[in-house]
Amino acid sequence: MYIGAGLALAGASLFFESLALAGYAALFLMVVYLFIRIYEEPTLRKTFGEEYEVYCSGVGRWLPRRSVRSPVEPPAKRPPA
Repeated sequence: MYIGAGLALAGASLFFESLALAGYAALFLMVVYLFIRIYEEPTLRKTFGEEYEVYCSGVGRWLPRRSVRSPVEPPAKRPPA
């Protein structure tokens, strides 16, 4: 979703030939990157723990990986609280 919004802004900057809009698109992508690294990923790590680490080891942060990794055994399910 974040990449799509950034690409839409970049496309609009090309369509309208606007350097200001290109700068806004770059600023938007930088803010989104910082939000994900500083808030979203640590929150997901705290919430899901080892399950999130396993997930992260199998996917790319922004783009899909081309190589297929061997499956990792998921951690045992926790009993409901």
